[in-house]
Amino acid sequence: FVAAALVRRRAVLGYVLAATLIVLLVLIAATIVAGTVLQLSARMSFTPEQVVGPIAGFLVLAVIGLVLLVRLLRAVEPDASGV
Repeated sequence: FVAAALVRRRAVLGYVLAATLIVLLVLIAATIVAGTVLQLSARMSFTPEQVVGPIAGFLVLAVIGLVLLVRLLRAVEPDASGV
């Protein structure tokens, strides 16, 4: 909520926090997918709901996060000093 409030105010810290949280969300989604695949390859038994539920939920959030991250990064203007 802090990042959202800061972005709403157009504070630089808000954008930094938002980008960090979005990247974290995408990495968590990738970790859950990889963990599930590894567990299935180790012959752990799961019901279909246990496999599809977390993966689908986090993939939807990851796709939304990636779209927002791309929009955020495209909106960043280069610094006047060229850095």
